[in-house]
Amino acid sequence: MHAAYNRNRFWFIFLVILLSALSPVISSTVALADEPLAFASTQPTDVLEDVEYSWQIIITGGKAPYSCNLTGALPPGLFLNAASLRIYGKLPRGAAVARYAFNIKAADSSNPPRSIESPFIINAQYRSNISISPALPGETNVYVDGQYMAKLHGGEQTSRIFNSGTKHTISVDSSVSAANEDGVRLKPVTDKIVIDGLSPDAVFDYSPEYEIRVKSNQPDILPLPGSGWYKTGVLLESAAPAQIETKAGTQYRFARWLLPTGEVMGDAKLNWKVTKSGDATAVYDIYYQLTINSEHCDVEGDGWYKAGEKARWRVNCAQSVPVPGFLGHLGVELKAEQDTGTVLMDAPKEINITWEADYSRIIIPVVTGVIAAVVLAIIGLLHDRSKKVVAKIKEKRASRWQ
Repeated sequence: MHAAYNRNRFWFIFLVILLSALSPVISSTVALADEPLAFASTQPTDVLEDVEYSWQIIITGGKAPYSCNLTGALPPGLFLNAASLRIYGKLPRGAAVARYAFNIKAADSSNPPRSIESPFIINAQYRSNISISPALPGETNVYVDGQYMAKLHGGEQTSRIFNSGTKHTISVDSSVSAANEDGVRLKPVTDKIVIDGLSPDAVFDYSPEYEIRVKSNQPDILPLPGSGWYKTGVLLESAAPAQIETKAGTQYRFARWLLPTGEVMGDAKLNWKVTKSGDATAVYDIYYQLTINSEHCDVEGDGWYKAGEKARWRVNCAQSVPVPGFLGHLGVELKAEQDTGTVLMDAPKEINITWEADYSRIIIPVVTGVIAAVVLAIIGLLHDRSKKVVAKIKEKRASRWQ
């Protein structure tokens, strides 16, 4: 009997110990059975187009395991795994809708099962990567739909999230001045790019442009056509007038084009592929007019001379020019006071030829005539005197003979 008492006591103590060990599990199971079924998850995270997506549905209360089903529409490319309580997949590019609403109904393993239903929303979006080509040595402002977004240097990139199904215009400054290089700017190949989910990225490439100033070396010549900004290799066309006369007696005559690269072109019609900024200068030489005014004979040497040249001129008479009137019949001629000369053409010049009477052709005849008349007069006088002397001699002889 003592042995039986000990066995009963052993099993009693063992049962007490076993119940004490199982009491937390029992109490916890009872508590869980009493906890109401609920969704512990917050609203799903937003889904990005072309990016793997996963969202875990968390349920509390009731009796695990749980199951669920979905009513409504998930974004395309996403699926519900009812066993693992997970929404997963990849939203393809170009989704047309930005907001997807649906309901999830969850049930536990109770008998009978308890259930709960709640609405959820997934917002669909796409990421736009905006980048500036390393060809830009400076920086540019970036705008989204006309609103300032950021300032980016060449080679930098930024991104922005947009709702699926929407289009946006990404733009940059229309030009950027090249650092430490006058007359050079960087121009975007395009300064506006329209993006959407199918074409979300905007890449801005740049090419240099050069400022060309088409001008003349003479300040009073009107501006020449062709000044502006040119891309590398673009043809610059201009034309310089061959000859310009801005004031009487002065001409500008085209000589050559002097280009920013140092090249020289002799054709007045300019066709040059731009490779450098600077001045395309039409070089003109100055010419001055020499005018010779003369009433008689032809004049040689009048006309146009390059500035700094010496002009030689002369009066060329094919025949003598008699003095008008009686003296002309006597042989008096007109002669130029100066019939040849040299003049430095540093301005328009005018020479007036003056004429004077030349009596040299009648001086000798007159002098000869005068001499002859004097000689004749002397001869006559001598003749008369000789007659008188002879007469006296004869008288004296006659008186002697008487």
